[in-house]
Parts: sequence; structure tokens; C-alpha cells
Amino acid sequence: MQTSVALRKPPIPISLLSLLIALVTVFALGGVSGYLVKALATSGETRQHAVVTAAQALCPSGSHLVVWYTARVLTCAGGVSSP
Repeated sequence: MQTSVALRKPPIPISLLSLLIALVTVFALGGVSGYLVKALATSGETRQHAVVTAAQALCPSGSHLVVWYTARVLTCAGGVSSP
């Protein structure tokens, strides 16, 4: 006696479903790792604040600290800073 079974096609293709699961997983891991790095980097922020405070103390009165991010340099500048 032969029996036949009808196979139904899933409503969402398996490749699309696996891609969506992978994207959600990567997004969740990225969010969790961001909070983990932020929690571990609190001591670095304190050290950076101490360096900036010490550099500001070296500037003469009437001037302010200028940070050149592209050159990674802290300098003192007098007068009004331009935006």
C-alpha cells in the first residue's frame, strides 16, 4: 500500500528566516557589547578628565583650552573662540 504525503511550502522561506534571526542576533549583541564597553571604560573617562583639568591649569588666566582632535594636541588660546 502506497501512501503519499503532501509537503507544504513554508510561508516564509528558510533562508529569509535565518537572515532575519542573524540580523536580530547581531543587533542584540552589538547593543549589549556597547553597554559593556561603557561600563568598563569609566576609569578611562576619569583619567581623561584629570588630564584635561591639568592642562587647563597650565593655561594663563584669560585663555582657554583648545583641543585639536586631528593632531591630538591640547593648546591654550586667548580671546573669543570661533565656532
